[in-house]
Amino acid sequence: SVAWGTTLLDLATLKETPDALPAAGPFSPDGQRVASGDTVWNLADRSRPPVKYHLGESAITQFLTDRIVLARAGKDAVVWLLGEKEARPLGKLVNARAVGSPDGKLIAAAPRAEDAAVELHEVSEAGVTLKHTLPGPEGKVRKDGDAYGPQVAFSANGRLALVGLLPETSVHLWTLTPDGPK
Repeated sequence: SVAWGTTLLDLATLKETPDALPAAGPFSPDGQRVASGDTVWNLADRSRPPVKYHLGESAITQFLTDRIVLARAGKDAVVWLLGEKEARPLGKLVNARAVGSPDGKLIAAAPRAEDAAVELHEVSEAGVTLKHTLPGPEGKVRKDGDAYGPQVAFSANGRLALVGLLPETSVHLWTLTPDGPK
């Protein structure tokens, strides 16, 4: 068990469960697991101890699928395939902020370098593949170096991608189609 954390609230009964869980972390799409750092708790079978994956210096930031996670490792983003007790790296997005689409099939990677294009990568258990770059000057990061860096997001249905650079107020929106971003 862990010495720090919060309790899990059962929304059906509105009662707290007795076990400690991580204070914050992403849930898997099926809601059966939660992560903190490189450790994953199984919420479906609370008798199972949490699994500590050895992800180097990575910390899980998002479950893309129930088995594929996006992690932050310094200024890089790393995609991992989680097994029962071990993880295998699927790809690394060097010096980039990244976020996965709601369906877990795409990653938008915003480079932390001036005038570099935001990339859309396809994700599967076979690996990470560059699929598109966002077109035109609006698809590029104009500057770097502030604490915020480039920001990327997907709409809830995964059909729109948003790119902005804080603290500026400039934001650009793309419609994602099978032929590429428009």
